[in-house]
Amino acid sequence: MVRQKNVSIFALVLIVLCVVVFTGCTLQDDIETMRKKAGRDDAVEGDSGDNNGGGLPVTIEFTDASAEIAKTYGDPLFTNAVAATYLGTGTVTYSSSGETVATVNAQTGEVRIKGAGETIITAVKAADEHYAKAEASYKLTVAKATLTVTADNMAISYNADIPEYAYTVTGLAYGDTKTSSVTGTPVLSCGYAKGNSIGSYLITFSDENLSAANYNFVYVVRNPIFILALWYSLLL
Repeated sequence: MVRQKNVSIFALVLIVLCVVVFTGCTLQDDIETMRKKAGRDDAVEGDSGDNNGGGLPVTIEFTDASAEIAKTYGDPLFTNAVAATYLGTGTVTYSSSGETVATVNAQTGEVRIKGAGETIITAVKAADEHYAKAEASYKLTVAKATLTVTADNMAISYNADIPEYAYTVTGLAYGDTKTSSVTGTPVLSCGYAKGNSIGSYLITFSDENLSAANYNFVYVVRNPIFILALWYSLLL
C-alpha cells in the first residue's frame, strides 16, 4: 500500500515537471517571436523615416571640401561634385537652398549663379543594400559685381545752352541691361554757364543714387564739357 502511494506521488511530480518544462518552452518561443517582430517593425520604421536602410555609415565630401565658397555675380558656371571615393552604390543628387542666388544641376553638381546672396548646396547619397544614406554641404556666397558709371563727353559751341547730361554704365553681366537691372537716375552737374569762356569744364555726379540688387557702383568723374570757339563749331 505504501509502495503504491509513493508511485502515485512520483507520477504526480513527474507530470508537474513536464507541464512546467513545456510551459517554459512555449513562453520562450513567444518571447523570441515578439523580439523578431519588434526588430522587423524597427527596421520598417527606420526606412520610412530617413531612408538609412540600416546600412553601414559612410561619409561623402565635395572635391573642394571648403566649408564656404566665394564667388562674384558674373562669374561663369562651376562644378563642385562629390569626390568619387565614397563606399556604396547609392545615387548622389544635388540641391540648392536658395535658387534666386544659384541653381545646381541635380545630377552633376554644376552651379549657375543667379544673384548676389548666400545659399547652401547639398549633396545626398542615397542608401543602398550595404551602406546608409549620407549628406554633405557647403555654403556659397555670391558678392555683388561692380558697375562703372561715367559721365559722357560733350562738345558745345561758345555761348550755347547746356545740353542734357548723359552717362554710361559698364560692367553688366549675364545679358543684364541698364534698364532691366539698374534703378534710379544720378544727378550730374557742371560749373559751366552760358557765356563762359572757351575751355573745358568738369562734369560731376552731385547725387549718386543708382541702385541694383546684384551690383555696386563706382562713379568716374573725368569727362569734361568742351566749349568750342564759334568759328570752330561752325566747321563741324
